[in-house]
Amino acid sequence: MTVSRYSLTALTLLASALPASAGAPQVTVQADRTSAQFGQPILVTVRVRGAADTPEVRPPQIEGAALVPLGPPRVVPTFAADLEAKGIIHAGTGGRFAGALKGLGDPAALGGLDPDLMKMLGAPDLLKAAPGRDTNDYTFVYRVDPQKPGQYVVPAFTVASGGQTATTKPIALDVTPAKPQPWVRMALSLSNPTPTVGEEVQLYVDLLVQRTQVSFNNKTYPHLPVKEMSLTIPGLDGVAQFELVKSLETVVQEGAVEPGHRGFRVNGLPGEVKLEHEPADRNVPGLDPARYRRRLTIPLRMREGGQVTIPPARVAGDVYVPSSARAGKWEPFVAAGAPLTFAVVDLRGRADRPADFGGLIGPVRVTAQASQTRLAVGTPFTLKVRLEGSGSLAQATAPDLAARPDFAKSFRVRHEDERLAGAAREFTYTLRPLSADVKEVPPVQVSYYDPKSSQFAAARSPAIPLEVTTAANVTPDAPPDVPVPAPAPTPAPPAQASAPAPEEEAPELPVAEAGSDRLLAWAEVGLAAVCAVIATVWGVRAWKRRRLTRASRRRYQATMAEATRGLQSSAPTIEGVRQTMQDFLRRRFRLPPGEVTPRDAADCLRGAGVEEGLARACADLLETCATAEFAPGVVALSPTDLAAYARKLIDRLASAPALAGALGAGATPPS
Repeated sequence: MTVSRYSLTALTLLASALPASAGAPQVTVQADRTSAQFGQPILVTVRVRGAADTPEVRPPQIEGAALVPLGPPRVVPTFAADLEAKGIIHAGTGGRFAGALKGLGDPAALGGLDPDLMKMLGAPDLLKAAPGRDTNDYTFVYRVDPQKPGQYVVPAFTVASGGQTATTKPIALDVTPAKPQPWVRMALSLSNPTPTVGEEVQLYVDLLVQRTQVSFNNKTYPHLPVKEMSLTIPGLDGVAQFELVKSLETVVQEGAVEPGHRGFRVNGLPGEVKLEHEPADRNVPGLDPARYRRRLTIPLRMREGGQVTIPPARVAGDVYVPSSARAGKWEPFVAAGAPLTFAVVDLRGRADRPADFGGLIGPVRVTAQASQTRLAVGTPFTLKVRLEGSGSLAQATAPDLAARPDFAKSFRVRHEDERLAGAAREFTYTLRPLSADVKEVPPVQVSYYDPKSSQFAAARSPAIPLEVTTAANVTPDAPPDVPVPAPAPTPAPPAQASAPAPEEEAPELPVAEAGSDRLLAWAEVGLAAVCAVIATVWGVRAWKRRRLTRASRRRYQATMAEATRGLQSSAPTIEGVRQTMQDFLRRRFRLPPGEVTPRDAADCLRGAGVEEGLARACADLLETCATAEFAPGVVALSPTDLAAYARKLIDRLASAPALAGALGAGATPPS
């Protein structure tokens, strides 16, 4: 095998980069800075080179400071780590480079990692014998947290590996007071400044950087550029008044930066997080015209009432400060915000709490809109109620209009839906006017708690004028004929084997040889025995079928009696007929609680495979009952007629093959 000039060059570099032999592990320690401002993180790195097993590192105790490990160690094969250090391969690719070499049957795998190295290597198989392939380099990182400015010493680390023990040299640190600087600030705030017990709020950790347009590295920034950023969030665990909805580790993981990008380190946790940019709309309330905002959001849930203080958050890093005289320079900085103090309000035991209070904190504006204002008695229309104003809208419950006398006396009310619409909350209701005397939709009142006055207050929407006319007779003179299907005929038992049905004349059997008469006699006896066994088995099965059929019929009759109990009264009511039909549909089709509208019923039955005529008849029955309730005297049919009609519909629904599975176990109509 020939070795090219590039291969010789590469091997020469490898020989100078890799250890000549796998001797005892080498242990070194290094601090990323020995002089720092108070609050600026100091990282201490312990590196164990050429270890054949996982080293055991015993960190020292630092007087007046804490030494915090930052995650598990980084592990890279020794030869790959040295290639990184020499610049032969790109930084951070040592692990992937080593993995590719383990199966370097295809040299293209190496070229995909580092094209420059691939050009140098004419015979990559030579790397398989490189020294340092069977040992690893371990890198342990710790953060030093001094309690105050002053002089500190990081004593020796003790490292055990391969049956040997090594110690590192001490490191002297000089921590000076943080210098005042105008460039970066920190701030803590809550999405709702006055949260209540049980409410979920957002804790905002805001980084505020001086707002100015800066061009740096062919990129324009709306603020001073920053780098090497490290955030320190105060401890949020163990506070009686609130709890973390998500751990800080989860928040960092979910907001991790994309590969190849730089973000913000948080409390020394693994990985870097991307902070949210401020809105493009500069008119959003809360934005500082002099500082650009980057935000980290941490969800909290309030548990107990009382006052609580969260200590300040800190940030350290480098900020690029432009200069008119020169291009500018990077300045190290440390910034700390103010503590956040707030009160968690517990309204559960307040004697003055209104009955309709739904959790709204702060003033609110209420508006209402009707889908139509001219309609006949019993005609459904949509009422939308919109709340705007407070930060607790997401936790507010819907106003119970059906329980309010001013609505209940004039309308049938059904709550349909609710949703968040930007900074507002919308509730949707279906209303049906009960009589032509209804002249308006009453004002919708919503109670809220005003934290400024520590009192409850109420907001109301304007009333909506209505013009309600007498309903027309929409009921047919008589219900359509809905025949109940007759049970399927019971199949006739099979004929006896001794009396087969007439068939074509069978061909004559050939004449048997001598002695065949005796054989034929035995065959007849055997055939008779087989027929007897068949007849016995059929008789047992028929007896079991009749017994199961009788049990199934009894269960079916009990189920139907239960389903139509509301129709058995000698003096049925319209409401009872409607309720019975709704309950039957709700149980058999797992419909949600609440009123089953005619449209709901028809759509549900069609979806279950019921024929169109039967689905439409059920919907018409519910519509007729609603009209009779809302507009007495308009419907010509009596409650007794409607009850009989409902019984026929329910019986036919229960007998429909498409609904057999919806009746539940033990309630299948007998065949």
